[in-house]
Amino acid sequence: MNLQDSPNKKIDPKLRKSVERAVRLERSKVVSYELEGVVLDSSVNSMVQLGEKLWIVDALRKHREGECIDLHKVFIIGRQAVARERYAMFTFSNVWNLLNMYRAIASG
Repeated sequence: MNLQDSPNKKIDPKLRKSVERAVRLERSKVVSYELEGVVLDSSVNSMVQLGEKLWIVDALRKHREGECIDLHKVFIIGRQAVARERYAMFTFSNVWNLLNMYRAIASG
């Protein structure tokens, strides 16, 4: 039975533990993502690791060494994280968008 179909919108007390378990499992899935091999678990530390992984300066260094850069892959071009205050700020872009200015200048 769906909770929306229930006339009183209540969970049977017999099902309380199983519903709590299901909600806990789904919540852990929602707040935990894996991006570029970094498991994001809503902690500042995991965000800092993601910032290191997607940092554009490292991609540019690899490009100078001969590795190709995907023009449409998103990189972090600005970052700030403060664990004490529990926040992380990132500025995202891709190489294609960063080169738009040069394309506009070249077109006259």
